[in-house]
Amino acid sequence: RRMDDSLPRIEAYIAERGHINAANALRELYYRCPGENFAGSAQAALEKLGELKIYPEAEYWLGEVYRAEGELSIALGQYGKAHDARDLLEVPGFDVEILYKIAELRRLRREFNEMEESYREILKQDTLWIQDADSFMRRAMARTLENDGIDRFLAMYRYNNSAAEKAHRMLGFYYYDSGRYGNAAEQLLFSFLIQSTLIAEELARENYGYSVSGAADLINSAERRDELASYMAGSEFYRTIYYLGSALYGDGKLRPARELWSLLRGRPGAGEWRTRAEAQLASPYVEQLRERRP
Repeated sequence: RRMDDSLPRIEAYIAERGHINAANALRELYYRCPGENFAGSAQAALEKLGELKIYPEAEYWLGEVYRAEGELSIALGQYGKAHDARDLLEVPGFDVEILYKIAELRRLRREFNEMEESYREILKQDTLWIQDADSFMRRAMARTLENDGIDRFLAMYRYNNSAAEKAHRMLGFYYYDSGRYGNAAEQLLFSFLIQSTLIAEELARENYGYSVSGAADLINSAERRDELASYMAGSEFYRTIYYLGSALYGDGKLRPARELWSLLRGRPGAGEWRTRAEAQLASPYVEQLRERRP
């Protein structure tokens, strides 16, 4: 206050008096925010230092500890603090990881409305999904799959937003379980497209000039690569195909449903989804609902 909010005068005073802690604080501040941003104002520098005291990564890791100890309610609170301070995160995009943790805990606590809200918050960062507010692209994609088949669909469309894939997938499973088959098909279609695009891009990196000649070829090529087989298992690729077909069937679209189920027929790597798909091909049915519709 005696120095009239003059940051240069305060810097000189700190240097003259040898205040090491204050000098270190300023050094850390300028590392994170260049000094010219403060226009010589000590008050502006103090306000920025106050913001930097908030450390969202620490709140997140506290949440991880509480989650591991089974304290889900406290963990949710910590994740919430971390997400509220997301503008201060040092790693771009880490706010999405926090939202996935929040959504998972909401699911475990059977707080389905809140879970859905968390996944929808993630999808706000999915450019194609948000920009297609009138669903024009989504309807075009669905028509291609329904009328022209899976191979034509994969030949026409590519989308590699890996950060949003799980949100589409989990919402798709949830909507199917709660009987909203049209919504489920819409979400699972995006998930399937993203997964297929990422697989195709990885295959192209290893084999110059590779292009997808069809869904069966894509799966056959991926299954021969350990890392892609691992990705397919981790992203529930076969389950996504199965429930995309089931959602389309529940929405009255038998032809594309049978085509999707047929991708799993006789495919050992698909595990239980092969067995369930073969049962659907023999006698299609809508599975019993597992989650209460909100």
